[in-house]
Amino acid sequence: MPEQKYRCIYCLELLRESQFNREHVLPQHLGRFQENFVLHRSVCLECNDSLGKQLETWLGRHSYEGLLRLRFGQKPVTALAEFQGKGVAIRLPPGSSWAGAILILIADSKTGELRLDLRPQIGVKRPADTEFRFFTDKEFEKASGEQIGKEKGSAFKIIGLGQSGSEKIIEIVRERIPDLKVHGSMPDPPIVDGEVIVEIIAIINDLLARSIAKIAFNYLSYVSGSAFVLDPAFNEVRRFIRYGEGSWRTFVTARERPIVENDHIWYGCIRAHLVVLDWPQRGDTVHSSVSLFNETMYDVRLGSRPSLLWRPIRSGHAFFWETGEIKELVSTCLSVPWQTSRI
Repeated sequence: MPEQKYRCIYCLELLRESQFNREHVLPQHLGRFQENFVLHRSVCLECNDSLGKQLETWLGRHSYEGLLRLRFGQKPVTALAEFQGKGVAIRLPPGSSWAGAILILIADSKTGELRLDLRPQIGVKRPADTEFRFFTDKEFEKASGEQIGKEKGSAFKIIGLGQSGSEKIIEIVRERIPDLKVHGSMPDPPIVDGEVIVEIIAIINDLLARSIAKIAFNYLSYVSGSAFVLDPAFNEVRRFIRYGEGSWRTFVTARERPIVENDHIWYGCIRAHLVVLDWPQRGDTVHSSVSLFNETMYDVRLGSRPSLLWRPIRSGHAFFWETGEIKELVSTCLSVPWQTSRI
């Protein structure tokens, strides 16, 4: 008897059952859950492998969401070296001479906590600039002459961390800016009572948007069935996730409001990942909202209506990474049924 064939929801290839892999709705690096939501015979081995290498690597090791894994203890701080943070910039905020200076994360082995520290760097303000742009020593050496302010009238800030460090950075700058003049020392960093406010810039790019859209699309497939998402109405988002086709702004937007209506304490009241779906009866689009760690929130446009017969789709779940529980959200208002609403 020939082996039964199934169609992959991402590449649409008709393949044998042995060519499929189990696909979790949420990437496993976001938590291990009891009675997890898993897709069977829906994502082929090739798509599973390719999407894992491209998207889950970025989400887990480069994005702000990857940083939240460390912040909330979902991943131990001893694993900080695995976080490469290409999608995150940590800076000192405006309001002092240090505005824009680069900070790095350090794992404190004694306390088991993350802390921030300065690194050697060069600030450059060209005549037409309104603020300093900071480069690491290696970035400064590789940057173009225009970027590092070789034109007359540029100003520089040198952060070397100690006399020997400063002398080394000055030497690096003088190799490219021979007429550099040093006028004085930097003031003390803006630290109050041993603390400093920092600015974290999270970069939303193609890889992050595809990662978020993949979670939403997997959830739609789990809730509505793989046959539903094979409809051509989902081809645009399908090809965006699988091959990066189209602009990410067409499919994913950052969301300002909390997903659940009675999450009155902003940030941290619900320590869970939230995923919801909605297809309004008079709406032309199936859309989803995804919030990881209940901190970053996105709306995802999944598919348009023309070739689909409308069916009621309204679903939401909270994935508690600390306990491994998955709880359903009340679908009538997307609220949290186990939480007392506060005013």
